[in-house]
Amino acid sequence: MDVLLGLAALGVTVFLLAFFGPRYLRFRGRRVVTCPETKQAAAVDVGAAKAALGGGIRLTDCTRWPEREACGQECLAEVSTAPDGCLVRERLAAWYAGKTCVYCHAELAEIEWHEHRPCVLAGDGALLEWHEISPAQIAGGLEGCQPLCWRCHLAQTFRRRYPDMVTDR
Repeated sequence: MDVLLGLAALGVTVFLLAFFGPRYLRFRGRRVVTCPETKQAAAVDVGAAKAALGGGIRLTDCTRWPEREACGQECLAEVSTAPDGCLVRERLAAWYAGKTCVYCHAELAEIEWHEHRPCVLAGDGALLEWHEISPAQIAGGLEGCQPLCWRCHLAQTFRRRYPDMVTDR
């Protein structure tokens, strides 16, 4: 009896993953959209689990919240028409494609999402990791930014924080 229940549970799990998994993967991840109300870039998150289960697409977070949390969420039309096109990770990966690190000149290979991601050297000299890049910068194509590999990001961050511990040779 326990074996039958286990097999039934396994079958249901496989069915749910096969049926709802692709929809969940389609709607998960941070996105950059243009807010229809303000005409400015905003970073949003969609309720991927609810969307996968057929509950419709709704925002779960937005950089314009809590001030504009009661908006009509018209920006979801942009997510619906191009779910991958507005993903932050896709936009950044496309921007890095074919580029080299501004310091060591190493080619930035295909980005592994579970590894250390490359960073950017902003126009004002700031070293930024992906979570520190503003939606407006992403929407603007990272204008004025230069690509930076993870190793150089670490080295430059250390150099800036502890200049007395660095010796140039």
